[in-house]
Amino acid sequence: MGTTEPRQLARLGPIGTSFDVLDFNRPVVSRLQFFEYFGPDGCLAWKRMLPMEFELVERERFESMAIDAGFRVTELYGNHDRAAFDPATSPAMIWLLDKPA
Repeated sequence: MGTTEPRQLARLGPIGTSFDVLDFNRPVVSRLQFFEYFGPDGCLAWKRMLPMEFELVERERFESMAIDAGFRVTELYGNHDRAAFDPATSPAMIWLLDKPA
């Protein structure tokens, strides 16, 4: 079985799953995210595991930290389809930041 470069498979899109652990003593999520890439024949071509940790941060705190670090908020989206952020219904905050020269 030959190897396929990830760039060739990116257009097919990954199938991703994750396992999250939230520590209620601190606002940190530990995540193991798994990606499986399938070739045009439908067979598994390769897979990756991405361990990560991130903190759950409120909007005002994140914006303040970004500004303090010299960034400017360009956009705030409410999901990965770049829909407008709605604090009542958006499942995520996707920030687009710019750092002026």
